[in-house]
Amino acid sequence: MFLEINNNELQYETLIRDTSALKEFIAAKFKTAKISDRIADMKNFSYKKLPQRKNNTAARGQLKPQLKQIISNPQIFSSEVSEFAGKIFKENFDDDE
Repeated sequence: MFLEINNNELQYETLIRDTSALKEFIAAKFKTAKISDRIADMKNFSYKKLPQRKNNTAARGQLKPQLKQIISNPQIFSSEVSEFAGKIFKENFDDDE
C-alpha cells in the first residue's frame, strides 16, 4: 500500500522476489526489528485480489485483521497508509460485519 500510494508499485514487484530485501525495506520504513519468516509465504498475497474472491473466505479472513491493524496504527504505518487501508476495508468488508 505504501509503495502504491507513492507511485512505486514496480519496487514492490522487485522486493517480493527478494525476501531479504523486502525485510530490510519493511524494517527501515516502518521501524521494526522483528519480521516473521512467513513473509516469504506472502509472495502471492495481494490485498487487491483477495477481496474480489467472494468464495475464498479463508484468505479474505486473513486480510481483514491485517487491514484493521494498519487502520488502527497510523503512528506506525502513516496516516496516509492507514486511511488507504480504511478505504479498502470499507469497500470490501463493511458488508461482512
